[in-house]
Amino acid sequence: MNAKPDGSARGADSLALWGLVSAALGLVAVAVAFWLIVPAVVLGLVAVILGVIAHRRAARGTRARDIATVAVCLGAVAMLFTPVLLVQTSGAEQYGRDCALNPGQDEYCP
Repeated sequence: MNAKPDGSARGADSLALWGLVSAALGLVAVAVAFWLIVPAVVLGLVAVILGVIAHRRAARGTRARDIATVAVCLGAVAMLFTPVLLVQTSGAEQYGRDCALNPGQDEYCP
């Protein structure tokens, strides 16, 4: 009685795949262009939203539901890893600047 039409299953599969593609692009944006915050966060957010919608539409135990779960997780990683990477690179730049200005402060400065 509560069977979903075939179009809804195909729609969930399509949304899940688009969510996965968006998450992958978000991770590429984090890795390649980490100084551009907006693309990684927006693509990660789109992946999470599409993944949640696809997860709700997909039937239990289907491939679309698994792909949607992966899209949500990778989208969250893309969103959350962006500030972590920015803080890490900022600290590395500060350390390099301190080494250049005062090389005797640390034994690891060249």
